[in-house]
Amino acid sequence: LVNDVDYRRNVPYPLGYDRYTRTQFANKDFVLNALDYLVDPDGVIAARTRTVALRPLDKIRINEERTGWQLLNLLGPLVLISAVGGVWQVLRKRKYGR
Repeated sequence: LVNDVDYRRNVPYPLGYDRYTRTQFANKDFVLNALDYLVDPDGVIAARTRTVALRPLDKIRINEERTGWQLLNLLGPLVLISAVGGVWQVLRKRKYGR
């Protein structure tokens, strides 16, 4: 078990301090915000009552571009995987073909 203690001064390092990179992370802010969220029920209610404005998509544009997006989503990954596999095979053939 390792403690985060500065042995020269015999005091613990601050919360979120990485002694190897000497970087101060926002762990303290996170803990304080989490506690505030858990303790303050009014803040949760205010967040839940906020309304989100939905922006509907353009129906005409959806119908016009539907086939193109479907083909891209169907064939795009296949072409990408095939290209990577082809490059991989060429590199393996060059490396081990000698």
